[in-house]
Amino acid sequence: MRRWAAVAVVVVTLLLGACSTAAPAPPGRPPAAPLPEVPLGPLTLTGDPRAANPCDLLDPRSFGASWYPVALSGDSVGSCRIQGRAADDRLQALEAVYDSEAATTYTSGEPVRQLGAASVLSPTPSDDVCRRVVRLVDGTLVVFSGRGQAGSRWVADCEGAERAMRAGVATLAARGITYTPGWFADRSLVAADACAALGDPAPLLGVVDPPRYPGFGGWRCLVGEPLPGRAVAWTDFVVIDDYAPIPAGRSTTVGTTPAVVTSYPGQFSPGCQLYLDRGPVGPPEYRQRQMVRVTVERPAPAEVSCAQVVTVAEGVVARLPA
Repeated sequence: MRRWAAVAVVVVTLLLGACSTAAPAPPGRPPAAPLPEVPLGPLTLTGDPRAANPCDLLDPRSFGASWYPVALSGDSVGSCRIQGRAADDRLQALEAVYDSEAATTYTSGEPVRQLGAASVLSPTPSDDVCRRVVRLVDGTLVVFSGRGQAGSRWVADCEGAERAMRAGVATLAARGITYTPGWFADRSLVAADACAALGDPAPLLGVVDPPRYPGFGGWRCLVGEPLPGRAVAWTDFVVIDDYAPIPAGRSTTVGTTPAVVTSYPGQFSPGCQLYLDRGPVGPPEYRQRQMVRVTVERPAPAEVSCAQVVTVAEGVVARLPA
């Protein structure tokens, strides 16, 4: 299972899990033949992490006539998604995002594969998503996700994740990581810093000098010891759409920002999460909503965590750019 630092990914998957209908794809079929595995050299992240463009890894034209981009952002700020038909006519959604093993740890459910200097992990599918994780020599991760539609539901699609990974690796082998400053220009949260927004929740958590774990690109931050029974707080920037509805909870406001508060079992201790609605982004035909998610977990009754998460969120709102 993933260790502490996969918190943001795990929570997105488990608590925002997809269950919806999707827009129909244009007619057509992608090629059914599997893409070859392409070895990678000692590729490293050399530029600004926020400019590393995952959309370059999933060119819909390389997947077939039915494929098209549905949004610049997937489940998290900084990711990219395309959609189309599989060979058996299932609707698939594929996603790519850059990450770092310093911020997120994955455990492979299958033997790790080597692609030249890179390694490929195959985490056990969870809920509605299957992933392939490519680890570069410097610890940079390239995470490819696959979902397939089954009736009105989205389910984990490992064939799609594998196909996305092979296409992305071929692109990386051909031209490396593409840096496109401002490729996310329509999403204000991409330019924000989660650790700066989180501030210092240690006094509220009742801990002294806790470790701080910044995420890739500054888009999430965890404070505290990520161990069972310990108090932790984190904030991360996510995108909500029909793939990932907001969990049911208590509606409130933090300052003037609409929010939803919901308790959940937690990764380390019982927890409470608060979703701050930062408004819509994306083209009119596929609007998404930027959300700031604030989480507090501690070995205490849920009402304690939920009261504290509101306090933490008040500070986050005050520190975020307008």
